[in-house]
Amino acid sequence: MAQFYREQVQKIEKEILAITNNATDVNFSDEKGAYLFALINERKEILEVMFANAVREVECIEQVNELLRKVTQKMCDCVITTRNKVKSKLSKGEPGESIEVEGNIRFVANEEDAVRALPEDEYYGSNFAKVLLVIHRLYEQGYVRPDYIDSVSSKDLNDDTLSQRLAEMSAYEDWQPAAEAFKGLDICFALHSLSAYHPYSIPDILRMRKFGLMINIRHKMPTISL
Repeated sequence: MAQFYREQVQKIEKEILAITNNATDVNFSDEKGAYLFALINERKEILEVMFANAVREVECIEQVNELLRKVTQKMCDCVITTRNKVKSKLSKGEPGESIEVEGNIRFVANEEDAVRALPEDEYYGSNFAKVLLVIHRLYEQGYVRPDYIDSVSSKDLNDDTLSQRLAEMSAYEDWQPAAEAFKGLDICFALHSLSAYHPYSIPDILRMRKFGLMINIRHKMPTISL
């Protein structure tokens, strides 16, 4: 059965890479973008079924989870720090003027060594690095929404404990067919989001090595009337 699934993954990826010129194209038409998204979701379903639950793979998920927990904490800290800095500079601002700061986390697939190679790669038959790069391009062009893994707004960070709560979410039961393997793991929300709301399979996620953090500032000015 594993051989059958592996052949299906390779067939899908052959088409994905043919459409994207071996993952080198950076722009897709709407028709191609939609078709690629459908192929990638089909690939995700097969890889989820194939998940080998090897000891090394579980260890990799634990490492990604811990990294994302740290990134989530840093995101919250940066949002609070940025908000306080901007507010201090606008202490004499106009009535009705307001500042909102938002942070978000993204998987960075277009950097060197963003995807780790594992001995189980041959079992899955997937070219993980190239397909994850294609997914990254789909995010850039808006074919996958939301285009971030997790986000937080300064208006939601009103006490010192929220950032810690945000980083914790025991959601292993959602990770079928890997629920038992991850039963002892306190999955952070960012990791849960990768699996539940994005076109990444568990084998994709446990190979991720780099995540980016972006902080955006929205400065709202008072309404101007005649």
